[in-house]
Amino acid sequence: MLIYFIIAIVGTVFLLVSGILGEVFDFFGAGDVDVDGGGSFFSGKVIAVALTAFGAAGMLTSYYDVEPLLGAIISALAAMALGGAAAWLIEK
Repeated sequence: MLIYFIIAIVGTVFLLVSGILGEVFDFFGAGDVDVDGGGSFFSGKVIAVALTAFGAAGMLTSYYDVEPLLGAIISALAAMALGGAAAWLIEK
């Protein structure tokens, strides 16, 4: 559970920094990749939301004694769903 907690904290810190300073990852050029002419899945905010969702879902699955492989799959699905939702909302 500690690793999931660390991932969730890192994602939260990146999200806070991105919210305060703007796109943190712009110097990598990652924010330049557009999806359907709109937002980017490589946006710092989207990555931060996905990391936070992965870590939080992993902590929940660990708490409820879900098998580790199934917990990782659930965490990955949560990260993709919330990251996709964040990309869609940021685009609007």
